[in-house]
Amino acid sequence: MDEFLKEHHEKLNKALDEIYTINTPYDFPISTEEQINVDKELTKLLALEKFYSAIEKGKSQGTIFEEYSNHLKFAKMGIEVLEREKQAIEEEHADDIANIRLLLEGIEE
Repeated sequence: MDEFLKEHHEKLNKALDEIYTINTPYDFPISTEEQINVDKELTKLLALEKFYSAIEKGKSQGTIFEEYSNHLKFAKMGIEVLEREKQAIEEEHADDIANIRLLLEGIEE
């Protein structure tokens, strides 16, 4: 039974991955890849934004401030683009996403 569930777990995760993978938006400032997984990229960017935003508490000058402020700016721009894309994906595929997550929860219990 474990192998059976593992197979379905992989299949469902692959389906989710395919749903969230799109051609890289023209206005996405960070990736040079042809396609990205919106959900995974957004998770990464939110973590980077949290890290980079610490610079706002520091001195507002110097080369490190300039560099990391720039990183923060691009992370925020990327987040804005990906949140828009994720919303569109989740509206278009709401039923499939809900059913996949429901099945995955059942497997993981």
